[in-house]
Amino acid sequence: MMETQNAFLMFANSLKLIRRAEIEHEGENIIDEIYTDLLPNEGILQ
Repeated sequence: MMETQNAFLMFANSLKLIRRAEIEHEGENIIDEIYTDLLPNEGILQ
């Protein structure tokens, strides 16, 4: 499990270097309202 999580984190980090995700509704960023982290302790966000 830990090896898979580390591989995912490396992949996600590479995506952050390319483009920052923005999800907007009526001009406001709503990602905090709709995002659900699938890993414990906000593993994906970390």
